Amino acid sequence: MKSNLIILNGDSRQRGLAQSNARPELNQQVQDAVKLRLEDAKDSITSSEAKNFIDAQWKFTEKHANDHLEELHGLAEGYGISPHDLFTYLHVSAIDAASKNNDGCTIIAVSNSDSGPILAKNRDFGTSHLKIQQVVLHRDPKYTDNECLFVTSLGSPGAYSSGMNKYGLAVADTHVGYSKPNVGWLRYFLMSEILWKAKTVDDAIEILSSVQHIGGGTLGLADKTGNIATIELGQSELAIKRADTGYLSHTNHYIDPNLIPFQSAETEQGYFESSSGRMNKVHKVLSASEQPFIANNIINLMASHGENSESICCHGAVGEGHTISSAIYFCADQKLQFCTGNPCSNKWEIYKF
Repeated sequence: MKSNLIILNGDSRQRGLAQSNARPELNQQVQDAVKLRLEDAKDSITSSEAKNFIDAQWKFTEKHANDHLEELHGLAEGYGISPHDLFTYLHVSAIDAASKNNDGCTIIAVSNSDSGPILAKNRDFGTSHLKIQQVVLHRDPKYTDNECLFVTSLGSPGAYSSGMNKYGLAVADTHVGYSKPNVGWLRYFLMSEILWKAKTVDDAIEILSSVQHIGGGTLGLADKTGNIATIELGQSELAIKRADTGYLSHTNHYIDPNLIPFQSAETEQGYFESSSGRMNKVHKVLSASEQPFIANNIINLMASHGENSESICCHGAVGEGHTISSAIYFCADQKLQFCTGNPCSNKWEIYKF
């Protein structure tokens, strides 16, 4: 393991509380990142409709996802942020589709490469998260045969971007603006729930199909047997694509015709105009590639640029996001190859269980 890996042990609240002690020199930046996002979305989150939604979400989470709420309480105490503010901060992307810091992101799930199944994600997000972004290993005595390796932002719980468990199951998300958020599971809590409780893509889909969702966003899944899936999240409807060979990919818009009408206006207008361009680039490259895919070619694709909004590695130009990291999960080897910042910099590190 890398020496800069953060390792958190204990129950949910203990792990949340311990996070602020792991990188105390970054605690002020965590507080600033939360404050900045809340200020950016102030008009949206202070409406009576948003307040009612957050109140209902709190009650729902308390009932259905209390372990994750306990982690949030620990985080809030450690960083000196009110639990309500931190909870609201985590829901900004559901409430405020026009937020400047909404996720972009590109995910690719590959069933068959020369290094086994792969899940790759470029995280396009606010640059205020560049330094507070960390790789964190969670160990919980409740799950004696499992551990979870998360790419997250300090101040946030578990899988705030992506992760993999000790069984070789990996999950990553992308944001899609949703016009009518529903009371249900917050995507970040749900991703962590999957990695604690599921061993395979089938297990993960069973969990996803059994719960109530906020709506908005997509997930990519891959396991060590080569099963892959992408899921578009609606309120009560999931658009699931599965495969045991080839690849699946997603960016920041819905593809399923039943979910497209529920995209926010910002998504319809392409608030990250590169969403379609990035998707086209992935299909153009991978559909022309021989199988099994070459793992290094997948890494190079995540680091690639292009014209007409086809840059997978984004540098914050007009119409695109800013890639603050790239995570390549090798499910069979239970290994994460991770780059902080633009992946074209080739500053990669390896993390293993």
